[in-house]
Amino acid sequence: MAVVEMKRLSAFVLREDVPRLLRRLMRLHCVDVESVPIDEEGGLHRTSHHDELVELEKKAVQADEAISYLHRKSHEKTPLFRLREENDFERYEAENRAENGARTVWLAGRLASAESELSKHKLKLLDERDSYLPFAESSLSPDFAGSRASLLYYCKLPTSVPFSALKASFDELLCTLLTFKEDASDGYAALICHRSEEDAVQRIFAANGITRLSFSARQSFLQALLPDTLRALLKDVGLSEKFENAFAERAASYGEDSFACRITLLEELIVACDELQNELGELASRVSRQVAEAEAYSDHLGTVINLTEAEEACASSAYTACLCAWVPVSRKEKVEAALERFDCAYEFSDPTAEDDVPVLLNNPKFTSPFEMVMGIYSLPAYGTFDPTCIMGLFYLLIFGAMLADVGYGLVLFLGCHIAIKCIPLSKGLLDYCRLFRLCGIACMICGFLFGGYFGDLPTALFGDAVPDIIKNGLILNPLDYDHNGPIKFLVISIGLGVAHLFTGMGIQYYILCREGKGLDAFLDIGSWYIFFAGLGTFVLTMVVSGLPAFVTVIGIAVLAVGALLIFIGSARHEKNPIMFVLKGLLGFYDIINYASDMLSYSRILALGLATSVIAQVINMLTGMASNFILVLVVLIMMPALHLFNLALNLLGTFIHTSRLQFIEFFGRFFTDGGRAFSPLSEAEKHTVRKQDDE
Repeated sequence: MAVVEMKRLSAFVLREDVPRLLRRLMRLHCVDVESVPIDEEGGLHRTSHHDELVELEKKAVQADEAISYLHRKSHEKTPLFRLREENDFERYEAENRAENGARTVWLAGRLASAESELSKHKLKLLDERDSYLPFAESSLSPDFAGSRASLLYYCKLPTSVPFSALKASFDELLCTLLTFKEDASDGYAALICHRSEEDAVQRIFAANGITRLSFSARQSFLQALLPDTLRALLKDVGLSEKFENAFAERAASYGEDSFACRITLLEELIVACDELQNELGELASRVSRQVAEAEAYSDHLGTVINLTEAEEACASSAYTACLCAWVPVSRKEKVEAALERFDCAYEFSDPTAEDDVPVLLNNPKFTSPFEMVMGIYSLPAYGTFDPTCIMGLFYLLIFGAMLADVGYGLVLFLGCHIAIKCIPLSKGLLDYCRLFRLCGIACMICGFLFGGYFGDLPTALFGDAVPDIIKNGLILNPLDYDHNGPIKFLVISIGLGVAHLFTGMGIQYYILCREGKGLDAFLDIGSWYIFFAGLGTFVLTMVVSGLPAFVTVIGIAVLAVGALLIFIGSARHEKNPIMFVLKGLLGFYDIINYASDMLSYSRILALGLATSVIAQVINMLTGMASNFILVLVVLIMMPALHLFNLALNLLGTFIHTSRLQFIEFFGRFFTDGGRAFSPLSEAEKHTVRKQDDE
């Protein structure tokens, strides 16, 4: 329940020993390396590793892309949860496994590029073939453009202009218009005209929206079938022979140049593209078996990047280097033992007010999952109060009240517990599962108190035979409208909110007292405690009949004392009498803020009723089944609908419970701005580092 105390490590080491020292410290997983300030006059400078880092990051991106590609190409059935390989950085380098990983990544990248280029080339072939299809029956050559005296145009005619009108226009110029194909939107034709009529023909084209079509010459057409980029990629992956057989030989044997011949050749090459794509797919499937090598290589690159960045953070002279880092006090001896293996001078010092000290939280195992919730908002600033334990208690209470159902809580608990025990989860998912496992227990307890068992499923199945403690809950049933269940649950929600807010105020009172500001704590916070104590006593006398008269007098007196203290506390720094009165009165404006904050906890009622009502509707609808087939449908639909209700309300409950912590609770005392402790360590994106605390 505290922020871990940190020590600043300052060490001078031989420059040539820096890489080995960083690797040794990396194995401890407890040293957060900090950038050393540069002192040019003292002879210190920083060695830039920018180009090296850029190259490493480029390789890391390529490795991740290759891994994603290989996973897509794997024909093996991928398990839902796959055990991650344990990776030892030093052993990985000693065995030179990086070469195999780099080769796998390179080959996967070439395969992916070859597939992409082949797909693009196939699309080009399809487009080229489609452009020739309207003229398939023509005996003309595609690259024939006319003779010395005549011109030949291939064109597309719009159907919006009658063909007879176009033909008449061209007949006046003594041109010949040959039609080949017509469809719903366009017609295709060849126009032969004298060269002297070229300008007139162009004017007719423009006036009628006629599009001139051009086709590549024979040599250009054949060259386009053999793209050099695709040829090189296929050569890299060992398929150049198939490419030459499929494309180069067909191009070399191309005979008569006509539309029909080009169409035939293109269709043969399209089939060849499909065959090559299959070959690439089979090759990629074989390479995908080596995806573990690519994953280990990716994390190896990530680890090298971490070490390089740490090395760049050091300041160097001609022969020595200066290292600065933050170390938890509890791991100080481990770090000292590692430093003693090198010829270096070092010291540990306390942080100063100007230092940006990283924050590491230390909480009991039961409440440590709530550190993740804290991190969503912000870590506490170094040296300030860590509210994780107290926040975790209220988080469970509020979460359980919002999703108060024994059945849903049991499903949540079992699902998370099985995932933790049986599935290799990343740290983030593991934290969420641990959090929701605890929340599942809270939901079961609150469900027992408020009578939630998959909504009212026991009552829907067995009617009045259900015991009252299950039907109505140990305390109350929020859906018991005959006995004002919603109103009573609202009172409980507001009461929980009051306790939550007052605890936050109490923490602020403690923080101020710890800082030696006891008077400020009493006037700013204690006055409100007194005020609300008097107000609560006075309201109690109005609600509960039969109380002695002096209780009312005591309530009013305490209320007055609290109001006076609020007035004085709000204006205590003012010397001007008028401003003193105005600021004192303005202090009572916080009553509105407190009231609005307390009403915010009515969302506990809203979320609790939403979960129960939806579950009740599911039970009611599925209870309408009247024959055997419908009963079978119900047995499938009811669990699915309840799981959907759980998922839907689990999201809302998590968001609103967190919101009450972040806004209403933390707003009373929390000092944010903490930077997370980020120790130098191996990358663990695809593999798991070998635990070693030498």
